[in-house]
Amino acid sequence: MNIAILPWVAAFIHLVAFGLYIKRTLGGRNKPVATSWGIRAFRATLIAVTFRDMTDTLSALQFIVGSVGCIVVFSVLVFLGELKKMDGRQWTVLVIGIFAIVMWKLTTAEVANTILIASVIWTFGPTITSARKEPTSEWWIPWAMWTMSTMLTFSYIFFATGNTFALVMPCTLILGNGMTCFYLIRGRK
Repeated sequence: MNIAILPWVAAFIHLVAFGLYIKRTLGGRNKPVATSWGIRAFRATLIAVTFRDMTDTLSALQFIVGSVGCIVVFSVLVFLGELKKMDGRQWTVLVIGIFAIVMWKLTTAEVANTILIASVIWTFGPTITSARKEPTSEWWIPWAMWTMSTMLTFSYIFFATGNTFALVMPCTLILGNGMTCFYLIRGRK
């Protein structure tokens, strides 16, 4: 098997997951917060460009699709009138993102991407808590697909590039998406 197919499969799974998420959101079955998705779109775009800068386009393909997916979800939510004021956590993520841009320009993409990992961890707390407390608020399938696609990206980076530092972001996302999925599944009766 040609291992270069893994990023393409990962990106496709990621894209389908966003499609399912948006479809359920438009149907009123997901209750996402537009402001959170706006911040995610900003951060996902920074992750995609810094990840691409520190690796290669194939390694970053899923993250590129993810940034576009977050932008589309945010746009749909704004269209639906779901935009609210940013809270303290969202402002913190925005500031971390701006700090990551500055550090990227002053140092390297690796430094900026590491800073962005802190914001990913910071924002998964409320997501995982919400999934644990209100497992019916979202559908588990997109979260499982986001976890799977990131596992494929992890596998490609591990086997094809040998860039072990680039495994940190996928590991963080596998844990965050995977825990969210776990609680969404576990809480359903």
